[in-house]
Amino acid sequence: MIPTINPAINKQTLLTKAIAVKIQAKFQNEVQLEKTHALAANNKLLLQDAEEGRTRVLIYISAIMAIVILILLVLRDYWLKNRLQKEELKTVEADVNLLQQQHLHEQELTNAQREIIEEKQRELTSTTLRMANYQDSITDIIKKCESEDIIKIADVKKELILIVKQQDYWKQFETRFNSLHPDFGASLQLRYNKLTKNDVEFCSLLKLNLSNKEIASLLQISHESAITKKYRIKKKMEINDDEEFEKLLMAI
Repeated sequence: MIPTINPAINKQTLLTKAIAVKIQAKFQNEVQLEKTHALAANNKLLLQDAEEGRTRVLIYISAIMAIVILILLVLRDYWLKNRLQKEELKTVEADVNLLQQQHLHEQELTNAQREIIEEKQRELTSTTLRMANYQDSITDIIKKCESEDIIKIADVKKELILIVKQQDYWKQFETRFNSLHPDFGASLQLRYNKLTKNDVEFCSLLKLNLSNKEIASLLQISHESAITKKYRIKKKMEINDDEEFEKLLMAI
């Protein structure tokens, strides 16, 4: 005998199943929705990480480029400074070489001038000594003529006396001496205003390192007179030491 199914029970069962299915579907939808949300959140995190990674990469690249640029700038600055220093060094070396050449030229010129002055000094001294000998020779002739009583000799004596009295030789000496020592007389009289012109002329002979005897022969005075003249000049200049006196004359 086939059992009879109660329609009410069947309906309740179907309703229960429908509710169960609906609840299950809702649950599955919620689970799926949560999965979707989680996946979206995860994707968002991944995107953020990727963005941050790109940002870090850009920062690293920018930093590296900045460091490279800074290094290049430092190297360029060093190169420019090094180049400038080399150019300055070349300029300094050129200036030093120029100064050395100028100094060498000036030294050569000074040596040449000194040699010329020394040569003129020797010529002047030699000329002065020759004039002194010339004066002595004429004086000796005059003395020899004084013992003779011959008219011709007397005429010779007069001529020789006239020659001795001439001052051309002293003018010649003054010209040469002044060309060699142009400021000597003026400087000496400026420092020692008690000196006369004759004193200055006497000092000019002393500057040539002439001895008292040679000066006496040149000026036609006695040896003692030359010594006395020198002593009086030193007294006017308030100098006692001969060496100090000679150094002073040589320095002017």
